[in-house]
Amino acid sequence: MEDCKAAGIQTLIIPGILPILGYERFKKTIKFTKSNVPDDLTEALEPIKADDDKVRNFGVEYGIKQC
Repeated sequence: MEDCKAAGIQTLIIPGILPILGYERFKKTIKFTKSNVPDDLTEALEPIKADDDKVRNFGVEYGIKQC
């Protein structure tokens, strides 16, 4: 929000939830958006990162809890 205001963006910004659908996509998104991720989220993903179905299921459940 601060970066947007500093850039002169004055439109309403509505936050949303983006579910984690894949580990690699998740890592790329974090890097691209320069987001901070809670340690417990990173720790929960680490043991399942090689299993796309488990990551997707976890990500959807995590998104539901956020809502």
